[in-house]
Amino acid sequence: GPRRCGKSYYFLSLIKKLIQKGIPKKRILYISFEDDRILPLDFQELTFLLEAYFELYPENKEEEIFLFFDEIQNIKNWEIFIRRIYEKEKARIFITGSSSKLLSYEIATSLRGRTISYPLYPLNFREFLYFKGETTRKDFEYTEKRFKIKKYLEEYLEWGSFPEIVLEKDFTLKRKILSEYFGLLVYRDLKDRFSIENTALIKD
Repeated sequence: GPRRCGKSYYFLSLIKKLIQKGIPKKRILYISFEDDRILPLDFQELTFLLEAYFELYPENKEEEIFLFFDEIQNIKNWEIFIRRIYEKEKARIFITGSSSKLLSYEIATSLRGRTISYPLYPLNFREFLYFKGETTRKDFEYTEKRFKIKKYLEEYLEWGSFPEIVLEKDFTLKRKILSEYFGLLVYRDLKDRFSIENTALIKD
């Protein structure tokens, strides 16, 4: 999914569900590859991270573990590391990547088809209303709140539905956040992915 659409939050909700089901926290490893404290890394250094984890919890070598790697496209040749874990460890592996850098078919190709992909997008309108504290019946048109919902629809169409934008009430900050999103998309993701040199043309 695109940046800031809620992938990390989704990961954390999955981890919470695992813990609620009785999976010990020590059998769950979450790493964000947008954390500049551990970057830069290459795929070989990822092996050291996993070895350090097993040194902390050696008993987990015989247990099923749950590995969450967030924004893994930031690691060059990451697929070599993931394939190695898949083949050698008793692990369930979850990875995310920004869609502008890592498409679902590319993940499947990199991992030789051993994947199930779930695209994540910004909020749909019903989710948008939920974030606003509104619950509606299936048919918006005939609810007593239809005029209020119409107003929310105007906001939805004007500002979009990235969670951070939806929750922000200050319109000046909304504009600032949207501008930052645009900068990340054009000047980092698209530029890097397609080797674009003249980003001014895209902006125009």
